[in-house]
Amino acid sequence: MFTSCRRGRFRALLVILTALPFLFVLSCSRDTDQRSSSDGAPLQDVLTLEYSFGAEDIPDDYLLVDPHWFGLAIHPDGNLLVADENWIKVFDPDGQPVQRFGGTGAGPGEFRWARYLYMSPEGYLCVFGGRMGFTAHFFRPDFSYIERVDYFSVQPYRDILDSLDLRTDRPESVWCLGEDERLLVVGTQDRDSNNLEHREVFLFHLVGNTLTVLARYQQTDALYGQYGPVVSMDALGKLLAAPLPDGRAVYLHTFHDSRQGGEELQYTLTLIDLESGQRETLSHSYELYELTWTRPLPNEELRERDPEQFRQWEEQWDLVDEGIAERHWSVPVLGIETDGPFIFVFTSAKNDSGEVLTDVFNADERSYVGSAWFLGDYYGVRIADACLYKFNEFRVEDDFPRVDKYRIDPRVYGRR
Repeated sequence: MFTSCRRGRFRALLVILTALPFLFVLSCSRDTDQRSSSDGAPLQDVLTLEYSFGAEDIPDDYLLVDPHWFGLAIHPDGNLLVADENWIKVFDPDGQPVQRFGGTGAGPGEFRWARYLYMSPEGYLCVFGGRMGFTAHFFRPDFSYIERVDYFSVQPYRDILDSLDLRTDRPESVWCLGEDERLLVVGTQDRDSNNLEHREVFLFHLVGNTLTVLARYQQTDALYGQYGPVVSMDALGKLLAAPLPDGRAVYLHTFHDSRQGGEELQYTLTLIDLESGQRETLSHSYELYELTWTRPLPNEELRERDPEQFRQWEEQWDLVDEGIAERHWSVPVLGIETDGPFIFVFTSAKNDSGEVLTDVFNADERSYVGSAWFLGDYYGVRIADACLYKFNEFRVEDDFPRVDKYRIDPRVYGRR
């Protein structure tokens, strides 16, 4: 049952809703609440830059040109994959070229939009177009081709969405977990485009023709005005998920799965066995941080050219100002990444150096390991084998693209 918060002119702006019950889960689940606490301060200076590669001293075919922030993946054998120029460029753990596959085209294993890379713990790869394309391409651990799916025309979840008067165009995230096994995060909206308040997000598990709804929530990721979304930001809340070894996954909705009232503030991760549906939870405390945004400066040229349109835009920004003021607090979690059974939770907390407070959990032991200050720019980070990989700030600094590899201090994993 939904509950909503609506005040006058906020009717079309933002609805804060409780999570929906899991209507389509096919098996029973067992919830356990594992409280976590830490007696020590977050670890500092936990990342050591080992090397950067991709801009020089490699063959021209492997030079990085314009990779997407999430076009990076780490294979279980330690090789690095980069989606760039519609090729998947493969490098060894030392950054040396190994092979490349794909290329621009419409044939098997070729791409029109290769932007996002999602790697399973077993080495199955999904190459996805993201917002730039509807098609996902799936590959085995040896990079042999499985299939491609155009999620504009092929939607295995269509019957469920139709029954709820919902529609979607593409998934938000797609993992290939096996030959015919997929994990998908899918955002939806009402079939009636005027009904801005009915927007949901699902976590689906697909095995062959069997589809299970693992989680279902009301969307909270945007502030809406009279004509549609005005501002979308992670700090408003979104559904995050990632696969874990041994047929498991972790997920949380960063708004609905956080407790923002009472004496204790907590967010809750859910661990789920994908075969049995058994669930366990890990809850952790956090501190509140204000939700902020920068209102665009008035467009004086538009004011002169079209005063009515200028007035409408300013009214939209007024609605966003009021929506931000009403929500007030950022969600506690902005991203997650996994390294084997370890779950890295990037929070909204930052220190004076701009580093992000990162909480670490062990899914095997159902425990909180500790926290550490990580790089301020967590966007697109990949973590594997106690190393952190990310692209340099080539777009901001007008530099050549490179992949930076950092060694993570063993203490982050609870090792001394």
